[in-house]
Amino acid sequence: MKTLVVRPGALGDTILTLPLLHTIGAQDPSGALVFLGARAYLPLVPPHVQARPVDDASSLWLFTDPPHGHPRSEFAFDIAYVILHSPGVVAHNLIQSGVKKVKIVQPQERMDEHLVRSLHRLAGLPVPQPEPMLRFLAPKDRLAAVWLHPGSGGPKKCAPLSTFVSISRVLSRDYKLPCVITATDQDSFLVAQSEWRMLLEEPGNRLVMNRPIVELCRELGGAALFIGNDSGIAHMAANLGIKSLLFFCATDPQVWAPWVPSDQMRVVDCRQGLPDAEALRSILSDVLGGSSA
Repeated sequence: MKTLVVRPGALGDTILTLPLLHTIGAQDPSGALVFLGARAYLPLVPPHVQARPVDDASSLWLFTDPPHGHPRSEFAFDIAYVILHSPGVVAHNLIQSGVKKVKIVQPQERMDEHLVRSLHRLAGLPVPQPEPMLRFLAPKDRLAAVWLHPGSGGPKKCAPLSTFVSISRVLSRDYKLPCVITATDQDSFLVAQSEWRMLLEEPGNRLVMNRPIVELCRELGGAALFIGNDSGIAHMAANLGIKSLLFFCATDPQVWAPWVPSDQMRVVDCRQGLPDAEALRSILSDVLGGSSA
């Protein structure tokens, strides 16, 4: 069987779609599976899946009504799963191009179940057990440092930068663990804060800025721990198999947490308030096994 999955989306959306690709591949190991997604995140798609950019001139026909210049011979799929909030035009164009069956997988605006469960239920597929999907990108060598990502593309979803400064100090003084801090241009609101310099000046800490995602995987995928907010980077780190401590300040972790085993991830739901300094120290002790230096 020849299967197509159309999923334009951000980093976190793409990673939360990987379990669906895994399920489809497991059910039809000899079939051909093609994924249409954002070009920037295609390196995260497993090698057995044919990954193609949806944000490319050759894919524009999918989103136009009527479609122009669709490659009919290339889209003779047996089934296509379309994961979009407004899938109508894309679904219609796929049928016109020769796809035999189109399955619309349209997540609800407000969900009361995890997105991975929702995608599988809507697709009519069995829900897989949580497991890291990006281990194939993780390095073999371990890194004696903590990966700290204090941003999330905007302040709404972020714990205060002062929280990360406090965490960094505890890690440095109690556990002798330096931090590798990652950020992108979308996190410029952090750089303007006085705590940013304090975080960077903590002994042993270093900054990795605007690094391509595959380079981040190769360089930091062996970190002792990841600490950050609900973000695409957090999903990537957890799916590399890194033990993770995640702050959810605006979104529901029951819906949006990484799809990994619960013993690999500690979620702190901050929607009703942040933990105080003593609670944070206790959380770090639990996550790190209480092995302070």
